Amino acid sequence: MAIKERNSSIELARILAMLSIVCTHFFQQGRIITSVVPEDRFWFLFLSNGGRIAVNVFVLISCYFLCDNATKIGKAWVRSYTQLVFYSWAITTTLLLLGLLEGRASAIELGICYLPFFGRPLWFISAYLTLLLAIPFLKKAEEVIPTHITRAFLIVSALILWVNCFCVALFDQSNMNYILDTIWFMLLFLATSHIKHTTKLFVSINKWCCLAIGVGLYLILNALHFSLVTSCFSPSIANFLQKINAFCIVDFKSPINILIAFCCFSFFLQTKLKTNKIINFLAAPTLAIYIIHQQPLFYNFLWFEILDVNAWRGGPYTLLIGIFLTIVLYLALASIEYIRRLLIDSWLLKTKFIYFIENKIDNLLGITTQQKETK
Repeated sequence: MAIKERNSSIELARILAMLSIVCTHFFQQGRIITSVVPEDRFWFLFLSNGGRIAVNVFVLISCYFLCDNATKIGKAWVRSYTQLVFYSWAITTTLLLLGLLEGRASAIELGICYLPFFGRPLWFISAYLTLLLAIPFLKKAEEVIPTHITRAFLIVSALILWVNCFCVALFDQSNMNYILDTIWFMLLFLATSHIKHTTKLFVSINKWCCLAIGVGLYLILNALHFSLVTSCFSPSIANFLQKINAFCIVDFKSPINILIAFCCFSFFLQTKLKTNKIINFLAAPTLAIYIIHQQPLFYNFLWFEILDVNAWRGGPYTLLIGIFLTIVLYLALASIEYIRRLLIDSWLLKTKFIYFIENKIDNLLGITTQQKETK
């Protein structure tokens, strides 16, 4: 069977999405934004707010292709989880041996790192791995449920989730919830499959219209966010607007963020780039890049020790340095992942144990050998 070339347009979207996610974490966890006076924060907000939209774009890309090729879930799950386990163990052990975790990590935190799956910094990979296991069941449900009922279910479910997220923001609760995030990923899968096979909305709207709508909405969101940061509202009004901001911008599940993500994805899907080996090469390690830079015991060390943000944040070139280091970090972590693949995956993924686990997962999910061979 011939191996299909990866769509370089989609791979470029994957790269930009992960760069945006890394930039968001860098600017926020590294406290770069707060080091700048409010009047100068527009472009910092512009770059750091993109990570929430990028999360949806990243999931949409996976869902778009998995909804027609869900016969190798075991392989995808094992390869993703082995990356998570390797980097969690390797990074945590290295920090322990260097004595960098003394007094900084509890036994529970160490346990989470050595048995990785749940945890706030790695919420995305946790929800993504759960989504992979749910896909065969979602596809079966989609096959037996009439289209109009599926459409109604998606609308009602999204509304309930959005109301929940709005209430969470209104009452100052954390909007990071593994169960809700996983449900959102599942809804994205069903919505993507429905749009791809029924309405064809991803390719029926002119790509330049999609780009204009996406960019326009994003600029409006950031202008509103910037005005909230710089304006002198009364405390009560400012507090209420901050809650609206927490739902509309900070929560990646908000209707506006998902609309922008759909527009961006549609644009790249309709943009037909020639196969570009460099783009495809740089896009392949994106999941590993996320796992490494958000390892729970590592990311503060990364921002404040390795990248030494305290030495340059707040200066005249803070924005340029932040962008430059985001790109350098992406390339460095991609290099680490390719070294890991060369030293570990080259033999590990060929072992009988890995084949056994992959097939066991597929069997438990009801994926037969015949289904695999027909794809």
